Amino acid sequence: MKKAIGYSLLLVLLLGTMVIPALAQEAFTIEEYNVDIVVREDNSYSVTEEINVFFTEQRRGIFRNIPTFSSNSDARIRGIKVKDHQYTVTSQSNYVEVRIGNPDVYISGSQSYTITYEFIIGDDRIADYDEFYYNLIGTEWDTIVREANFKIEMPKSFDADSLNFTVGYFNAEDNTSVDYHIEGNTIYASTNRELTNYEGVTVALVLPEGYYSDAKPLEAVLNPYRFGYYAIAIIFSVLALFFWVRYGRDNKLVAPIQFYPPNNMTSAEVGYIINDTVDPRDVTSLIIYWASKGYLKIIEDEEDDSTAFSRLANKFSKKEFTLEKVKELQNPKGFENIMFNDLFDVYGDGKYVKSADLKQTFYTTLNVVTSQIRAYFYPTERSIYEKTSLKLRALVVVMAFLSTFAFLSIAFGIELYSAMLGVAIGAIGTAFILLPVLFFVYYLDTNKHMRSAKTIIKAFLMLLVVVPIVFGGLSLAGISLLTFSDVVMIAVSSIFMIFISSIMPKRTPYGDQVLNLILGFRTFLQTAEKDRLERLVDDNPEYFYDTLAFALVLGVSDKWAKKFEDITIEPPNWYVSSAMYRTGFNAMMFNQAFSSSFNTLQTSMASTPPSSRGGGSSFGGGSAGGGAGGGGGGSW
Repeated sequence: MKKAIGYSLLLVLLLGTMVIPALAQEAFTIEEYNVDIVVREDNSYSVTEEINVFFTEQRRGIFRNIPTFSSNSDARIRGIKVKDHQYTVTSQSNYVEVRIGNPDVYISGSQSYTITYEFIIGDDRIADYDEFYYNLIGTEWDTIVREANFKIEMPKSFDADSLNFTVGYFNAEDNTSVDYHIEGNTIYASTNRELTNYEGVTVALVLPEGYYSDAKPLEAVLNPYRFGYYAIAIIFSVLALFFWVRYGRDNKLVAPIQFYPPNNMTSAEVGYIINDTVDPRDVTSLIIYWASKGYLKIIEDEEDDSTAFSRLANKFSKKEFTLEKVKELQNPKGFENIMFNDLFDVYGDGKYVKSADLKQTFYTTLNVVTSQIRAYFYPTERSIYEKTSLKLRALVVVMAFLSTFAFLSIAFGIELYSAMLGVAIGAIGTAFILLPVLFFVYYLDTNKHMRSAKTIIKAFLMLLVVVPIVFGGLSLAGISLLTFSDVVMIAVSSIFMIFISSIMPKRTPYGDQVLNLILGFRTFLQTAEKDRLERLVDDNPEYFYDTLAFALVLGVSDKWAKKFEDITIEPPNWYVSSAMYRTGFNAMMFNQAFSSSFNTLQTSMASTPPSSRGGGSSFGGGSAGGGAGGGGGGSW
């Protein structure tokens, strides 16, 4: 008996060691996360974060990403310091990265990091009330937080009944996982359970209007100057060209024919790599990808076809579906785990979920998964593009906008005798001239590997819209002191720099490798001959279904299905539809019916509820990850 108990305990211990790494994708766990905030009457916060971690692998340290926006406006971060550690601070487009550690020293085991900074919101732009709505722990930590404690010092009294804590994934509303008490104007709180990967803690406190009596609007730092626009435009253009030649020119692709998509790569990743974007189709293609691997079934709901009228009505109505979980994912990637678990455990009953239950709700998960797919390629070993070239792309875009904006602002300011009006009209003119060009050029570039009649027609229609807007912007600029040569310089130099920025990102060796495989596979999908397909189907009867999700994100699903029109394949066991098989079955017929069904499912999953204001606020209790601050981090 004792021996049996001993073996049981050993088994539990072994299972425990297997579970922890599965939950913690990072190379560390956060043993304790302490946040101390002093709130001031100007709606700025003095924040101290003590993060105690345990490294399971050798790393140099951690990095902390702090968003530079609040629930209703932008925010500023000042005075970042890290106690007793080497660190660097870099500013990104919508967050500040604090990278802690010595690049030449590896560490392991227990480590403690204390980060202090000022988080400044100022005027919150809410007319009816003030609020303290802050992500104490953001929803972007890919690891476990075993314990968290919070101390919040408010500047004056408040209504305790308006205080609320939420815990969980982004937009979760778990209000029971934080215990707190109030002493005077200070709130003390702590979590009563572990936080799993991507779970955060948000505090929401509704305050009377005027609570932040010293709050003032944030003012953008703008110092117009003029050095000689022609010289600047020419220098910037030459510099942009030099950047591309030196750091941005890609190696030539070979793209040998491939019969299968890249190993260990999901359809969502392939969809991202082929055009540098993650759209709803890429994310929802995972449904087909998982179904083809036996993880779930797609069940088309039965329709009433007892009368001629009902059959006619069915032709114009959107079908509804039920997804059935067959088994758990094996070795899922982080974004797969989030989406699969949310589908069945958050929106379904653990086993089934209906497409109707995903309408205007699942978009929150879709947004998280979209960002996590991009983040999956952030580590150096999976980077698609050289980081230097990405930074230079952003720099060249800034150069194009900044040179035009500065010149127009000064020109209008001189004519109107007002720097403020000059800046305002200069910004409008710059936006009218350059934003349409930016969108058009980037659209052509992101679709360069997926050119089709549809994309060409769309580009032509876009051009019909872009040209009048650009001419409108140039006309707006023409009422000032600008000469014809000024307008030509603005147009030529700015468009040239935007074009250079679109082709600037240089692929890494890994990026070259996977794009070669993807393009080789896409070419095969478009050009495969019948005898080759028959041999592939003989080797793998599920070949068509195993490649369907990839054909979908690569934009060739119709061509791919047509090639199987005269090849005998069995219906998929993961798609249940009584109506589909009544008149026989072939791949083309299946693809036509399934494409319509998939588009309906995609629309349901990506639909968003109507909203009068973005970002949300604490009014009504708030939700996890919806406030200011938060963010996440990782190891390096």
